[in-house]
Amino acid sequence: MSAPVTVPIGRLVSKILCRNHNSVLGEEVDAAGKAFIDEMAAMVTLHEERVRMPRHGRWPLLRRRVDGALLERWFVKTLVNLTVVGQEDPIGGSGADSARPARELVEVVFGERNLEGYAGLYLGAAPGMRTADVGDKSFIAISHGDPPFVSGGLFVFAGWPFLIWLVPDQPPPALGVIVPQWSGIRLVKRMTLFEYKVRRHQSQRLEVRWPPSLRRPRRRAGSRRRGARPR
Repeated sequence: MSAPVTVPIGRLVSKILCRNHNSVLGEEVDAAGKAFIDEMAAMVTLHEERVRMPRHGRWPLLRRRVDGALLERWFVKTLVNLTVVGQEDPIGGSGADSARPARELVEVVFGERNLEGYAGLYLGAAPGMRTADVGDKSFIAISHGDPPFVSGGLFVFAGWPFLIWLVPDQPPPALGVIVPQWSGIRLVKRMTLFEYKVRRHQSQRLEVRWPPSLRRPRRRAGSRRRGARPR
């Protein structure tokens, strides 16, 4: 299992998967990922600014939207990009070759199939969780099975933790054993709303839109002052 690493933003939208595949993919998936990172960073920055405003201050509710399906595909592609070079364990299944991801994952990135079962994008949240520095980005691959294979990856963007899980089986319940900072974090699959509040007043909303085939019961992730909590 890899140790957490700091990931430059340029590498997160790099094109390591395959030159031909990436040219076919075009910029759609990468653009969705970069837009999401930029939106999250902007939300954290604005939240900190509004927290410092006078208590009687007022502001307009800022709304943003992102495409959940494209975002999930970007997380899969980024996990492959960050693990395919120098990774000994197969990616996405014990039957995959260590030098390339399982065929099913490539089809997910291309939008030809969906992640099924428990596989998918998760947000990690816990009462009182505090957002970190806006530039904070880290990644760790998760391997399990016998023989071991890469089954998922833990990401942190602007202090928010995310899990992209590649296999239909349920994710490990105790992620804090892998990364101590994840102790007590609850996973919310395919989150639909990030909501920031300042002194009980709505400040910002980021909606994550999913197609009907991927839609889950509505869940929220919220932030009060410097803390974050699911809603």
